[in-house]
Amino acid sequence: VDKPSSGVFPNAFSTEKKTISVKTGATEKLSCSFQPTLEAEYSCTIKFVDSEVGELRIDVRGEVNLPNPIGETIKVTCKENTPVVKDILLSLVNPNLEKAMMRIDGERKSKGGVSSVINPLRGPLAYSVDCSSPFITVSKTCILTDRVLGLAPAGSSNKTINQKLEGLDPSKQELNQPGDNVLRLVFKGGQPGLYPAEITLRSEHDIRIYHVEFASQSEGMKAHLEFDVAAGQTLRQNIPIVNSSDNEWRITAELKGSGWSGPSSIAVPRNSTGAYPLSFSPLWICESEGLLLLVNTNTKESYSYTLKGQGRDPLPIKVVTINCNAREKFEQLFTVENRSNEDCVYRVESDLPYIHGDSTISVPSRSKKDYKLLMSPQMSGVYNGSITFICKDERYQWFAVEATIGRPLPESTLKIECPLREAVTADLVVQNPLDKKISFDVSVEGDYLFCDNQVQLDPCCSATFVLSYVPLKVGQSLGRVRFFNNIVGEFWYNLDLKCEIPEPMRLDPLICEAGSQAVHEVTLTNPSQSRISIVSVSSEPKNFTVRPSTFQLNPGQSCLVHIIYTPSVLNEVQNGIITFQENQIGDWVYIVSGIGKPPTAMQPIHLLSSLGQRSSSIIQFRNPFDRALIVRISLHQRGHDAFRLYSRRELTRITGQTQLQVPFVFVPTALSCYNAEVVIEASEGLRWVYPLMGEAELLSSEPLNFLCISRQPLTKTLTLILPGLTQSEIDNNDFTIKVEHVTTEPSGVPLEILSDVIQAKEQTDKPVIFDNGAGFVFEVNFRPFRTLHVESLLSITKSSGGRYSFRMRFTSTEAAVDDVVRISAGLNQIANVSFRLSNIINGKSQFEAHFAPDSPYQLSVQPTKGFLEGRDSLGTLFTISFAPSEYGKAIVGKLVICTDAMEWIYEVRGSHPHYLPPKGRNTFSSFMDETTMRSIQNSNNTATNYLNYNIRATSSRRRQDQVQKKKPK
Repeated sequence: VDKPSSGVFPNAFSTEKKTISVKTGATEKLSCSFQPTLEAEYSCTIKFVDSEVGELRIDVRGEVNLPNPIGETIKVTCKENTPVVKDILLSLVNPNLEKAMMRIDGERKSKGGVSSVINPLRGPLAYSVDCSSPFITVSKTCILTDRVLGLAPAGSSNKTINQKLEGLDPSKQELNQPGDNVLRLVFKGGQPGLYPAEITLRSEHDIRIYHVEFASQSEGMKAHLEFDVAAGQTLRQNIPIVNSSDNEWRITAELKGSGWSGPSSIAVPRNSTGAYPLSFSPLWICESEGLLLLVNTNTKESYSYTLKGQGRDPLPIKVVTINCNAREKFEQLFTVENRSNEDCVYRVESDLPYIHGDSTISVPSRSKKDYKLLMSPQMSGVYNGSITFICKDERYQWFAVEATIGRPLPESTLKIECPLREAVTADLVVQNPLDKKISFDVSVEGDYLFCDNQVQLDPCCSATFVLSYVPLKVGQSLGRVRFFNNIVGEFWYNLDLKCEIPEPMRLDPLICEAGSQAVHEVTLTNPSQSRISIVSVSSEPKNFTVRPSTFQLNPGQSCLVHIIYTPSVLNEVQNGIITFQENQIGDWVYIVSGIGKPPTAMQPIHLLSSLGQRSSSIIQFRNPFDRALIVRISLHQRGHDAFRLYSRRELTRITGQTQLQVPFVFVPTALSCYNAEVVIEASEGLRWVYPLMGEAELLSSEPLNFLCISRQPLTKTLTLILPGLTQSEIDNNDFTIKVEHVTTEPSGVPLEILSDVIQAKEQTDKPVIFDNGAGFVFEVNFRPFRTLHVESLLSITKSSGGRYSFRMRFTSTEAAVDDVVRISAGLNQIANVSFRLSNIINGKSQFEAHFAPDSPYQLSVQPTKGFLEGRDSLGTLFTISFAPSEYGKAIVGKLVICTDAMEWIYEVRGSHPHYLPPKGRNTFSSFMDETTMRSIQNSNNTATNYLNYNIRATSSRRRQDQVQKKKPK
C-alpha cells in the first residue's frame, strides 16, 4: 500500500522480490527502494505472509526533500539602482522528472515489469510561484501548456534564453501577466553587488526550482588624483580595490599621459583587498595630465581617474659633507652625469663662500665626469649651500653641501690667575694687515670673562685689546677669545684660567675701653646675577660679633655689616677671624683684633622730663671680664638733687660676662639743664663713669588745631608765650626751633612731603615781650593735597637748657569731586570706562586706587596698585567696570586714587540703558483704493426679497398637497 497514491506517477516504494525464503534461525535482507515524484509525506506497508508462520507487517515512512534546481543559475546583469524586468521561457517538460521516470522505467523493465509513462504531465498546469529574495518580484501563479514557442525552454540546455523587455516600466501592474510558459521576474534594483534568489514552482503533480542571480553593476567611480614630485623621482600611489565576492577579480588598466606608468592588469583574490600601483615619474619640471581607466572583467564595472602630475624642482643628487679647519685648503670632487645623447657644457654656480674652481665643465654624452672644487675657509662655523651644474637647455643637477669648518690652531695659550672676587686684565695685540680700515668681531667663551664685542683698526695698524677676568668661583677653567673678520679671517687664543682663594683681609686693630664696644664697618656686595644668602661665623664670638649675622643680597646689591669688638681683658691683643659664608661665590674672610683699655667716661645718657614730672631710666652695666667683680655704685651731682638712684646698696657682686641694671630717676624742678655722674668702681682702679644729662620741658596742655579742606591752603599767624622767660634769659640765650611729626594718618607719608605740607616760620630770631609774657610769633602754613591727620610737636630750646613744647594737630578733609563718570550697562553685562591720569610731579609715584567702603559692589577699578606716570607723560590708564546684577535705581560710588602727596576723587554713576517701549500707530483713511471700488461697482446690486421668497415656497407646498388628495384610491 503506497500513500499518497496517484494514478499519474508510479508508486514511490518498490521491492526487488515478491517472495523471500528464510531458513530456520537465519536472517534475510529485502531491499526496498524509495523514488518519490511529488513533494509529500510517503508511507507504505510491507506484508510478509506464510501459511504456517502467519502474517507480518512493516510500516515504512519516506521523507521528501526539494528537488535539485533545473539547469544552471540564470544570471542577469544590470546597472546599480536600476529596476530590470526579465522573462524566463519555461517548458511543461520537467527535465528532472523525466530523468526520474526514465530511471524507474528502466528498473521495472529489467524486472520484467510494464513500462511507465515517461512524461505524465499534461497541460495546461497552474503553478504557484515563490521567490526567496525580497529584491525580486514574481507573479503568484504561472501557467504551463503543451504549446511550443520555438524557443528553448529554461533548463533545456546550458544556456537559458533570457530577454530584457525593452520599454517596459517595472512599476506597472501588467508586468506580472506575461502569458503562458513565461515566468516574469522584476528586479527592484539596488547597490552594486550580487542578489541571488531561488524560484520555486509548485503544482498538484510537479515541483521545480530555478536559481537566479542578478548582478548590480556600478556605473563606474570617477575620481581625481594629483601627484606632486621632484623631477627625476618616482611617486607611487596604491589605489585600493575591495573584492567582497567569492570569485577572483581580474582588473584591466588603460593608462594615458606622459610620465605615468602602471601594470596592464592585476588580479584581486576573493574576499580580499587589492591595490593597483600607479606611478608618476617626471623627467623634468612639468605639468602632466593623464587618464586611468580600470575595468573589472568579472562585473564589467569601470573606475575612471583623471590624473594631474606636477614635476617640481629636482632634489639634490647627493648631500656632500665637508670637514676641514679654517685657514686650510680642501679639495672636493663632484661627479656630473650627462644622460642625454649629446655632449653638454655645464655652467657651474654656487652660493658657498671661500670656494674656487672652473666656471664650466664639459661632459660627453652618456658619461660621467668629476668636477674639482677648492675651498679655503677663513672662519670657522657651519656653512650650508649648494653647487649647481646647468646645461644649455637650463636643465640642471645640483649637490647640497654642508661644510663644517673647525677652528684654526690657537695663536697661543694665555695663563690668567686672579683671587676670588677680584679683577685682572690681559692685554692682547691685534693687527690689521690691510690698507683699509677694518673691524674684528670678538667672541669670548668662558666664565667671568668680560670684553668689548668689537675692535676697530686703522689701515696697517695694531691695537691693544683688553680682556678682564673677574672670577666668582675658586678653581681652574678654560676659555677662548676669538677675533674674526670676513676678509682677514679668524684667529683665537686659548685661556688657562685659575681662580685662587683670596688672602684673608686684615682689619686695623680696634681699641676699646672695657665695658664699651668698638665697631668695624664692612661693605659686602653681590657681584653675581643671582640672589645669595650670607651667614657670618666668628671664631671668637665672645669678643667679636657681627650684625646682621645673616642676610640676603640681590644681584648687584650691597650691605653694610658691623663687626663689633667687646674686650674681655685689659692691655692685651685679642684676635679673631670673621667668615661670611656663601655657597655660590665663595667666602669673605676678615682677620680682626682688638685691645681692651681701662674704662673712663662712657657715652652720656640724655633724659627729657616735663617740669616737676618724674622720668626714669636704666644703666646697663656689663662685666666685661671672665672673673667676678665687686663694684661700688655712687651718684655725683652738684647744686641740685634732680637725679636719684633707686638702689641703696653700696657694694654689689657681678659674675663674669653678666649684666647689672642700675635704675635712676630724674625729677626737674626748674626749666633748665641738669648734669650728674653715676660712678661704678671696682678693684684694681677700674672706674666706669656714666654722664647723665637731663633737660626740663614745659609741654602745652591743649593742642593747637589746624583744619582745612584738601587743596585749599591754610595760613595762620600764631603767638606762642614762653612762661617764666625773662629779658635776661632772652639776652643770654640762643633759641632753637624745631617741628617734629609724631604720628600721621595714613601712616608712611615721607618726611619730605610732610615738611612741604606743614611749615612753621618764626617772625623774629628771639622772643618778643608781650603784655602777657615773652614769646614767638609764627606763621603756620598748612597746604595739604590729600586727606591727612598729623600730630606734631613744635619745640623751642634754650641754649642754657630747658625746652618749651607745643602740641599741634593738622587735619585736612576730602576735596570736592574731581569729575563725574557715568557708565551704562545692561543686566548681567559688564561695561568699562577708561581714562588716563598723570602725577603732579615729573617723577613716578606709587598709588592705590579703591572705591570707598560704602560704594556698591557692582563697581570695580583696575589697576588697584602700581606707579603713577609723571606729569609730562601720557599718564597711567585706569579702567572702571560696572556689572549690574539686578534692576533698580542708578547706583553711585566714590573712586579714590591717592599717592603719598596727592588724592583724586571721582563720583561714578552706574545706570541701565534707557528703554523706550514700542508704541503702536493707529491710522484711518476714508478713501477706498481702486481695486475695492471696481469690485463694488461690478457686483450685483439687486437686493434679495427673502420674505417674498418664503411666501412662494409655502404656497407651492400647499398646491402639491391638494393635488395628492384628489387622486383616486
